[in-house]
Amino acid sequence: MEDILIPIFGIVGVFGMPVFIIWIVYYFSSRSEKQFHQTLQELIKSGIEEFDKAENSMENINIQDKSLIFNTDLTEALELYNLTAQSKVTLHSALNRKETRGAHAREDYSERDDENWLVHSLAWLTKKGEVKLGARPVHMNTLTNHVQSIPPKKRVY
Repeated sequence: MEDILIPIFGIVGVFGMPVFIIWIVYYFSSRSEKQFHQTLQELIKSGIEEFDKAENSMENINIQDKSLIFNTDLTEALELYNLTAQSKVTLHSALNRKETRGAHAREDYSERDDENWLVHSLAWLTKKGEVKLGARPVHMNTLTNHVQSIPPKKRVY
């Protein structure tokens, strides 16, 4: 918990932008005319670039309410900090996974690829703000003899 709060308490300063201004920067940086002329791979890459620019504005947050009780300004900053971390990991994970599976659908990779992607995708955000990606194998056996394993198959509707 201490690792999470230290960056937030570091931004409780006198100077800087209110949290809602940072939200607006994030919102409008995700809207772009060029999105309609890019492949999905290019779109995700440009999204990461735009995100990195907007993420730098986190250093300029000013939490005006200095109390620690019912502090909605601090709550918004914590929510923004969390959403920023989750968004960064999601963008990098989407760029890395080159297939369509379940909720992760990509038009440029329309089929699932069990040979390369039948894995649990793992992602970490380091203290330096870098995304580390990894994977672990999917176990295709059950832990009991009472239930049979169901092999993966393509979803068809």
